[in-house]
Amino acid sequence: MRWLLVVLAACNSDHRHGPPPNDQPNHSWDEPAPTKVSRDSWNGLSYHVDVDGAAAGSKLHVDDFVSAPSDKGEFVIDYAPVVAELPVAQIATYVFEPKRFVLEGADGTQQDLEGPGDTKAELVPLIERAIDDKVPISFGAAEVTPTQHTLYVALLAFEKQPVLGPAKVLRDIDWFAGYDSVPEQKTGKMCGGYRIDNDPSEKFEIVRNDWKLFVFDRKTGTEVASSVIAADMKCPEYAMVRDGMIEAFPEDAKVVSWIKTIQRKK
Repeated sequence: MRWLLVVLAACNSDHRHGPPPNDQPNHSWDEPAPTKVSRDSWNGLSYHVDVDGAAAGSKLHVDDFVSAPSDKGEFVIDYAPVVAELPVAQIATYVFEPKRFVLEGADGTQQDLEGPGDTKAELVPLIERAIDDKVPISFGAAEVTPTQHTLYVALLAFEKQPVLGPAKVLRDIDWFAGYDSVPEQKTGKMCGGYRIDNDPSEKFEIVRNDWKLFVFDRKTGTEVASSVIAADMKCPEYAMVRDGMIEAFPEDAKVVSWIKTIQRKK
């Protein structure tokens, strides 16, 4: 007996913090807007903070870190050096949590600011988003040249063990690996025999979703290798259906084989 999984909907989440526009206080024309943290976001391991009312030449202190002066109200803190020596075994549980925000004016005066709310950011989603967006991550002076390549692989087939190679600490991971979706293709191949709520269902066409796997240099963003892996076209025992069609994806074994081949390159 085959079973059918019907995909209803998916949603995207907003990675930036800050109150919705309707929650912003109203100010009279003669009352200057208060200086405050209005929004924060991450790009790779760089923490971006918007401060409303910050004067040109200001600096932002976030805990023990100081940003460069900004003339646009946005400040950037590079957190990569914090985790350069993080043991690989701790990557899965590491969480950033900026707490204290202090604005320093060009004259040296300092002002405590209210933070943007929940500032916790898990390391794994930050790394995997950097891989998806092909954002390089550099550890600056802490960089070393490994004798053997280690990959961090942002693929479901490596979910339980995303680090492939001899690296002991995060900075020794020199390559990132992920995938891009290839435009789906209707195949005309029909699969049937599935049941929903114990009632026979109709046949469904397989839609092919190939993946372009890629590996790039973690420090520079330069592509090292890429390959298109074809979707598995067998009628699955359990089917994922979208818009009345069965989604087909590459087999894990083929994905793992290609990634391991690349990891062994000199």
